[in-house]
Amino acid sequence: MAATRSVRSPVTEVGIAEVEVAVGGPRTIISWGSVLAGALIALAVLVLLSVTALAAGLQVAPIGEASDPRFGAVVASIVTGLFIVIAFGAGALTAVWAAGIVEAGPAMLHGFLVWALALLLMLVLVALGLGGLGDMTTFLGAGFEPGTVDEFQAAGWATVLALALGAGSAVLGGLLATREEISRVW
Repeated sequence: MAATRSVRSPVTEVGIAEVEVAVGGPRTIISWGSVLAGALIALAVLVLLSVTALAAGLQVAPIGEASDPRFGAVVASIVTGLFIVIAFGAGALTAVWAAGIVEAGPAMLHGFLVWALALLLMLVLVALGLGGLGDMTTFLGAGFEPGTVDEFQAAGWATVLALALGAGSAVLGGLLATREEISRVW
């Protein structure tokens, strides 16, 4: 926030006048507290939606031999993509709102940082083995064991698409939070 100080103006016929002058300090562009809050919100929403879909049979169930989703792999992929968009959009919107940002540039930066931090946290959880139920599954999806190079390549492109969806929805969620209709409500 800008501080103010009184400055005396030159002597006029009437006398000396005091004028308030804004003194700007260093500008903080990134609110790391709000980025962390947004990343945690994104992860929480993603896990909540994924567990709900798993319970409803819309995603891969790692129990026994029935490892195919109830409505097929295509529906499971679409549902997962939708969850990624919702989760990262909500996380970025929360971060930008919490930081009180109304400018588009810093809002998009906050959204992207929410995505990057949440991705880093997910990778740390998986690396520590806290992402799922042993070798069977992780909260990111079923344990993947490619049979062919084509399956491995397809999984790679699906991952790129999921990452792009997450980054794009986080940036758009941050941008959405700057709209007057949204920022004025909260």
